[in-house]
Amino acid sequence: MKNLVVVFTILATIAAITSCRKKGCTNTSATNYDAEAEKDDGTCEWPTEHNLTFSFSHNYDGTAVSSSDFSDLKYANAFGNVHSVSKLMYLVSGLRLYTSGGDSLVIEGHQLINLSDAGTLSYELDQQIPVGSYTGIGFNFGFDAADNTSGAYPDLNLVNWSWPMMLGGGYHNIQFEGNFITTIPDTIGFAYHMGTAREVVGVDTTFHTNHFLVQLPNSGFTLSQDATIEVKMNIAEWFKNPNTWDLNTYNSMLMPNYAAQRLMNENAASVFTLGEIAQ
Repeated sequence: MKNLVVVFTILATIAAITSCRKKGCTNTSATNYDAEAEKDDGTCEWPTEHNLTFSFSHNYDGTAVSSSDFSDLKYANAFGNVHSVSKLMYLVSGLRLYTSGGDSLVIEGHQLINLSDAGTLSYELDQQIPVGSYTGIGFNFGFDAADNTSGAYPDLNLVNWSWPMMLGGGYHNIQFEGNFITTIPDTIGFAYHMGTAREVVGVDTTFHTNHFLVQLPNSGFTLSQDATIEVKMNIAEWFKNPNTWDLNTYNSMLMPNYAAQRLMNENAASVFTLGEIAQ
């Protein structure tokens, strides 16, 4: 009998000790995580919004390109021009996430990507994004007509990103430069600069917006935690699809060249694709 009393006493003591353990949310990912809680009580709460970052990577038909490759004459475009890359800067704005209802969440702001500045290759959005499923990703290449206002952006003014007023004003979409082989061993430079397209017919001048709405193919995803989305630029695509680009014909003075500006706009459609999504 005495042994039973001892057993019951021990069990009661254990139960008392167990019941005294602090309960709370023990999942460190929850918004109400309690570091002092020893037992989870099922009260964990989860974030309804998360941080989203876009990272931009660059390749030439699958071969990675970085600033360490600058000035090397090792790329051959679709026409056969052998060339280098010495500068690659471009502007993205108005990132948007498409929803199943056909609407889109548009994030205000812009990022100037500069292959020579690793810090610009990562674009963390200024606002958090609601959890859920999104059917696609898009962004403006350059500014749309409403945002493309001369002198409006101090950060872009500091790096001489403005597009000449006589050509329509606003800002560049891209500055892509390098050298190409004309006749061995001679090379000359090219400057593939894109912005507002000025069309002159007789005495009439018309300025055409030349930005491009990028809609990344097969870019649906579900956001459940902080995430980084890779956007891949295939530099080779600027010289093909649908227009095969001959650098002997189009290499310099392209900013006032209406035909060249429209060809650039058409080739922009296939430049960007979706890379990895890390959550």
